[in-house]
Amino acid sequence: TGALRAPTPVLPTALAAYDSPSARLAAAALPEIQQPLARALARHGAERVALIVGTTTAGLVRTEEARAHLAKTGALPASYDLHRQHSFGGLLEALRRLTGIQGPAFVVSTACSASAKAVASAQRLLQTGVVDAVLVGGVDALAQTTLRGFHSLDILSPEPCRPLSTARAGINIGEGAAFLLLEREGDGPARLLGAGESSDAHHMSAPHPEGAGALAAMTAAHAQAGFHRALAFRRCR
Repeated sequence: TGALRAPTPVLPTALAAYDSPSARLAAAALPEIQQPLARALARHGAERVALIVGTTTAGLVRTEEARAHLAKTGALPASYDLHRQHSFGGLLEALRRLTGIQGPAFVVSTACSASAKAVASAQRLLQTGVVDAVLVGGVDALAQTTLRGFHSLDILSPEPCRPLSTARAGINIGEGAAFLLLEREGDGPARLLGAGESSDAHHMSAPHPEGAGALAAMTAAHAQAGFHRALAFRRCR
């Protein structure tokens, strides 16, 4: 698994009630975007900057720890707070307070596509004109529920994954956090030209065997970006 070896810094004392591994990961990633975010807040105002976070586990790890403590002692830890430490809303509120963002804020939770969906959601929010900038990111801490779930599907690789190899043995699960700042007009070094999404609903845990959903998403992204060359998909064997 891709667990971080170095411990993440604890949250400020004023946010201790929101403490969770995911919240700590998110807080540790914020300094990388702090300067452009500060410029955006000054340029547009805090109410014109939105926050969108993609996550699957939110504070699930804290609940797993609390459940283990309950089984051992017969009581939940005194510091455990389901709504502030486990829920999507708790993670979101901690980030709002850490960043000073006062515009629209919500979480996207669509399993492995969550952070990519968050970027597409940010693009749509900017297109509405409701906000001028969006801090968008993804964050997940390693949870036993996730690890055991993927293990039950027999898709975890015992070695570093090789997604493009014909001898690939599965996937690796990791943890981390990263943020981007999207602005309608700004001084960023890169541009988001297009995004594509699909929902083929082929299977609960497997994609379409011919990649129909992936092809639809990529085609939509190319079309939005103005790339008109047709896409071809060849099934990997």
